[in-house]
Amino acid sequence: MESRASTPLGSTRHSETGRPALCRALSDGLSWDDAVVETFLQLLAAAPDTHVVRRRGAAVAEELVRQAQAALTAGGVRSAPGRLAIAKMDDWLRAGPAAANPGTTADITAAAIFVVLLGGGWKSGSR
Repeated sequence: MESRASTPLGSTRHSETGRPALCRALSDGLSWDDAVVETFLQLLAAAPDTHVVRRRGAAVAEELVRQAQAALTAGGVRSAPGRLAIAKMDDWLRAGPAAANPGTTADITAAAIFVVLLGGGWKSGSR
């Protein structure tokens, strides 16, 4: 069986997970800010970001997948330990030679937001 982390983010399989993840987070009662962060984390945890792979290499992209998975396991935006893991991941993304911009994941997250908003999700929070 193929590892989820071995399929580049941006493939059809992963681009179709953004909207459901955002809708789930909103349905769970998360604020829009937290729902967007959770969606972003879920996409980061699902597969290496292709922009990071191109700019910083596969090892950095795989480490980012690992850190996103760890943040979600710690509770993500839903817990203090999860928020701490997110902050550490953010610091790691911004610092040193491994500084990286997960732009593909950001694009897919933005597309998910757009699709949810088109469906009236701003008012309902879950469509």
